Amino acid sequence: MAGMDPLGLIRGNEKKISLLIILAAAIILFYLALTTQVRLVGDGSTYYMQMQSIVNDLDIQYQEKDIIRALDVQFDILPQNLFLIKTGSGDYFYGKDFSYALFASPFYMFLGNNGILLFNALMIFSMILFGYFHLRKNNGSILSIIVSLLFFALSVVLIYMFWIHADIYNMFLIMTGMFLWTVYHDKKDIRWLGAASLFLGLAVVAKAPNAALFIPIISYELYNRRLKNSAIIVLMALIPVLVFYGYFHMNAGTLSFYGGDRYNYMTEYPFVNGYDSQNEAGIPYFSISSDKKDIMLNLNDITIIPYNVFYYLFGKFSGILWYYPLAVFAMLAFLLSFKERKDEKVKDDGKPVVFSCIALYILMFTTVLGNNYMGGACNIGNRYFYIYPIFLLLIGKVDIKKIAIFIVLALITLSPILMHPNKGPDQFADHIDKFPYRYFPIEYSQLDKLWIPSYEFNGFDGSIYRLDNNAEYATDGFFITNTSEMLLVSGSEMNETRLRLFSYENDNMIKIIVGSKNVSTVLNKYGYDTIAITDIQPEYKDGKYWIYRLSISSDGKILMIPMTEENIVPGLPAMQAL
Repeated sequence: MAGMDPLGLIRGNEKKISLLIILAAAIILFYLALTTQVRLVGDGSTYYMQMQSIVNDLDIQYQEKDIIRALDVQFDILPQNLFLIKTGSGDYFYGKDFSYALFASPFYMFLGNNGILLFNALMIFSMILFGYFHLRKNNGSILSIIVSLLFFALSVVLIYMFWIHADIYNMFLIMTGMFLWTVYHDKKDIRWLGAASLFLGLAVVAKAPNAALFIPIISYELYNRRLKNSAIIVLMALIPVLVFYGYFHMNAGTLSFYGGDRYNYMTEYPFVNGYDSQNEAGIPYFSISSDKKDIMLNLNDITIIPYNVFYYLFGKFSGILWYYPLAVFAMLAFLLSFKERKDEKVKDDGKPVVFSCIALYILMFTTVLGNNYMGGACNIGNRYFYIYPIFLLLIGKVDIKKIAIFIVLALITLSPILMHPNKGPDQFADHIDKFPYRYFPIEYSQLDKLWIPSYEFNGFDGSIYRLDNNAEYATDGFFITNTSEMLLVSGSEMNETRLRLFSYENDNMIKIIVGSKNVSTVLNKYGYDTIAITDIQPEYKDGKYWIYRLSISSDGKILMIPMTEENIVPGLPAMQAL
């Protein structure tokens, strides 16, 4: 119609348009959940078998019937990477929190495997709504729902939706608790505070380090001399903690899901092939009941802390700037509001408390849990970044120009990942060699937790991490074409490294770089040479290992065999193999 104002039409129907966007988002999420292949990653087998036990046996005990059931319905990697706790009487219980499995089990019971993904999708959809309700306080409805949608769509959260794992669950509990806390803060109604504390208590059940979130919240109440409210927080949080930990202790004999006599199972399992509690098939694993605290920071080596903070932001595998760009936007939006807060133009809106929760959480994971702040090798991005959704609660009035910068950044960094969101474990690092990730720094302080193939060789004192596909593993070393980048990793300082080179081509120019050292040689076909590179300097070192970066380029194909000792040199059999 002539003279119609499109913007005016949109404004006049803003609520209807917002509801349509919300409905469309729900349909897409639920459709994807019900039609996409289910993935088991990391210790997902444990969560899946917990659900089977809860649905079929109404317990959380691992028995012979459980492994038979798992093998009967085997899919993906099931039952690989199973975690169990063995009691003194020889009984087994699943060595993971069971609250996620408990709440997901009705969806599994009625809808099968994809029902679990529907549970994940419902939690993501709920978090989108929480973000929408929060943003709507300072922005229009359409802008609020679009920003909230983009906040989750332009991140690796969407990938986690397809996993049977507790990552989305942890995010949901933290986001729900903190969102309800902001409602309490606005309405001054302690019923909201109680509800918030209940969900945050569940978050502690799901992952004990989540308890750090209570410190700023309780401190805020104490600062305002509201002792009654502080007591409500503690009492409500204790309800799920006592229920779940108490039930687990009554059955498994330990207070922690990560305590007791804990084992990991990769290929063999109790009650299969003659294995049982007497003939143990598992590998002893991290337990807070033992001295094996692999994820805890060694206080004698605090040098990794500044590295962790840097990698937390910019790391190739975990940097939140690349995997969660809009979190950085939210952080900057809050920090830029400090001038207004200082001038007392902004009322106490609760954002400093949310910010304190975020800051303390990050500090804890980069320090106390500094040896594994990102969730281990089975992840894309920082899997332990459970506080991501509450960054939304830092945003007030949305600056469209500023957020547009981070949306563009997200499209650049996340496109290689989100083009194929339903990745299996063998595809986790597919994007690492692609633009722009090839230019980002490797998290050396987390090296043994990264999805980088590593190898050990006779005659080489350490491990070699292969950083690209130009090196192909061989029995004694690597076949290399063109240029290949590697990391030489040792538990002690290396003054030199030796490489034995075999050539497939005539006049084969080979260049080797270790740190600042450059060495070149020319080999004819089937010729070989041993190159010693001395006075090499590590690119990174801490109390755990020394890392040396190695680059080898050649005109043609070569075999490279690493050595530490001069007297350990492969002989003619290796030559004849060429």
